[in-house]
Amino acid sequence: MIMGIQSFLWFLFVFALILLMAYYVTKYFAAFSVSTNRTKHIKVIDRYIIARDKYILLIKVGKYLYLIGVTNNDIRIISQIDYLNDSEHIEADDSSVHTNGLAVSNFREILGKYFKNKKGS
Repeated sequence: MIMGIQSFLWFLFVFALILLMAYYVTKYFAAFSVSTNRTKHIKVIDRYIIARDKYILLIKVGKYLYLIGVTNNDIRIISQIDYLNDSEHIEADDSSVHTNGLAVSNFREILGKYFKNKKGS
């Protein structure tokens, strides 16, 4: 009976240790994959999901913004927005990919300015 309890406790300890190691290995690889997607000159400002495999990206390259449509089979530049000056700073952060409230408001603000400039032209 004592041998059965000892082996059961040993099994629980090894199982907990394996779960703990799996947790930390997963966190390490997740952090590594996010850090490899960061670049110095290209930033994803926002992403709007249209369907499961279709979305629109707002990307900042230098002082230019690009509206890009992405599907499984195609990537297309929808529009280039080049009116940004030095006083308008739009920065991407890690949470913008998840379309939090700040990023969505930036996206709406940029598109609003873009279409307002197009109507005036």
